[in-house]
Amino acid sequence: MTLRDRKAYALLSLYLQAVRTVAPAAAPEDLEVVWESVYTLARDVGNEPVTEEPQPPLDTFLVEAVENVEEFVARRFRSNPTPEVARRVLDELKRGVTGFKCAKCANGPICNGLETDDAIVGAQDGGRCIEAIKTAIADACRTTDGEYEKHAGGLPLPNLVFRTTALEDPPGAIPVPGIAINGMTRYEDGEAGKVSEIDVRVAPAALSRLSVAGLPYLLLHEVFCHAYQMMVLEGPRPNRGAVPDPLSEGMTDAVAMKLLEQEVARRGAGSDFVHRGNMEAARTIHQARYSLDLEPRFLEAPWVRQGVAAAEAVEYFYARDTSPEQAAEDTIALTVSLNAAGWDFALRNKGLTNLLGGLSGPTKDPELMWLLLEFRVKRDIKGLVDYLTII
Repeated sequence: MTLRDRKAYALLSLYLQAVRTVAPAAAPEDLEVVWESVYTLARDVGNEPVTEEPQPPLDTFLVEAVENVEEFVARRFRSNPTPEVARRVLDELKRGVTGFKCAKCANGPICNGLETDDAIVGAQDGGRCIEAIKTAIADACRTTDGEYEKHAGGLPLPNLVFRTTALEDPPGAIPVPGIAINGMTRYEDGEAGKVSEIDVRVAPAALSRLSVAGLPYLLLHEVFCHAYQMMVLEGPRPNRGAVPDPLSEGMTDAVAMKLLEQEVARRGAGSDFVHRGNMEAARTIHQARYSLDLEPRFLEAPWVRQGVAAAEAVEYFYARDTSPEQAAEDTIALTVSLNAAGWDFALRNKGLTNLLGGLSGPTKDPELMWLLLEFRVKRDIKGLVDYLTII
């Protein structure tokens, strides 16, 4: 994203986080005037023409923007006092902007809209203007690395390369209004090893509370389901074509949801409203991806639904003779191993069809069930993959 896009993103995301923090139950009409002002400023800065001249720092823009918002709100209410809920949000927005200092971002040069910005934003201690995105990426990588290192067999993990791209309009793939952030993964494997390029695509002017709340899930999906997909395959991994993939899009996504739920459970009573809201947003988006009733429907909803059903069938099978916790762990291990395995998209599609049919069809497959039990003991996926692709 350019500096102008990041200014729009930073202002809107700070506002939305302020609402989620101090006024989560506020009705839209209670904040209409504040939102109108914030949105107008964000839209205008995002639409400014790009030139070769350095731009003012992002923190300067934010301070001036919030001052303009306060003036706009005061003019709209004139002699009447600003409504209490709007005042709370404005105060929280001011507090967030006051703590935002570009000079502290990378402890060096400040972004000015020129080519040097990329290095500043990409630095480990840089990019505070997209801090929520970078935090979600870091959390997704931590969770994913832990599970794949534990279950995928000791091979080197692919190198991950992240970038952010600004869009004029929301990505639009998931049929839930208000999602302005999505991801896309492409494999660029070569002699130096496997490389997964993950593009985080953001429509800054379309940010919503659901976008902000759903960010941890959306990026966990991209990293957990796709970054290490087919990592065991010898040679370069194929990029996705027209063949649906119920394994990564459905079964692995269901496991990603389970990992998020386990994280919330570990927090217990300490989970604040924001974290609970993140979980609610994750469920909303996850379920929308496999709903057959939404209009418009997610294009691959039938295959996502198939993969989710496969995860549920495996966990139900394992739970018949072990604890729910162990059945969940075995299901995670199996799913990660299947997703990392070196079978192509067509075979994964066939394999998931056979897996679900063998566990939930009218006639259960005893050979499949034996292989699932064998995996639980040996944690070796090869025999199961071979069987699922030949039956």
